[in-house]
Amino acid sequence: MAAIVGDPASQVDPTRTLEVNYLSTKIIAEICKFNQMNKFLFASTCSIYGTGKNSSKRLREDSYLNPVSLYAETKLKSEEAILSLADDNFAPTIFRFATLYGVSPRMRFDLVINLLTAKAIQEKKIEIFGGEQWRPNVEVGEAAEACVKWLESPISKTGNEIFNIGSNRQNYKIIQIGKIIKKAVPDLTIEIKKDAKDPRNYNVCFDKIQKIMGFSPQKTVESSVLEIIDFIEGTKNKNFITSKYDNYKFWLEHKLS
Repeated sequence: MAAIVGDPASQVDPTRTLEVNYLSTKIIAEICKFNQMNKFLFASTCSIYGTGKNSSKRLREDSYLNPVSLYAETKLKSEEAILSLADDNFAPTIFRFATLYGVSPRMRFDLVINLLTAKAIQEKKIEIFGGEQWRPNVEVGEAAEACVKWLESPISKTGNEIFNIGSNRQNYKIIQIGKIIKKAVPDLTIEIKKDAKDPRNYNVCFDKIQKIMGFSPQKTVESSVLEIIDFIEGTKNKNFITSKYDNYKFWLEHKLS
């Protein structure tokens, strides 16, 4: 689970990102294998799909991989390193998580749904770059539940396997997410920046995790947006655009200090 997470945060110090996200991961996997640990779970990301060749066709675990950021590249290299260690005794599992959202003990406002909701409440305006690009999403508590299901599953089902973690019905275009937030914040203004597009675009299939482990997320973006709003309104200091909630700003401050 340990990593420098997110595209902007990973670019602050690329050398450190490679050390933490790739080299350290590889070493930990090698140590686990040496010590005869059979089960090993690695937290990867759907970001490694990058720019899907055909966004109307959902990407499966064996689909073409096209990472477009250092963060995604380190996750892909880690996947390859871990799976190369697999044998009859060491059977690792790769989880490619969709973009997380929702309220958590260490709250983050550098994730698309959380960030847009915070801006909607604070500024009554959000900017969406492009808007037509697809993103898969999964609520943070249910992402944790997927890990629990893995712990409870026999190695014969999960060993040497890759799973996308999320649900088919939570693949959204960014503009669709904006419209969901506007329903909760009616006086919100949405500004589309057509000339500034995010190259990442991936519509992901989650059939495998449901079939093999029975993982079927029930939380919705609509309900979680309301929970995020409640969290914001119940917090005394409502300045959420700080390093406390943003990995990029945290690592930038850490580097400068």
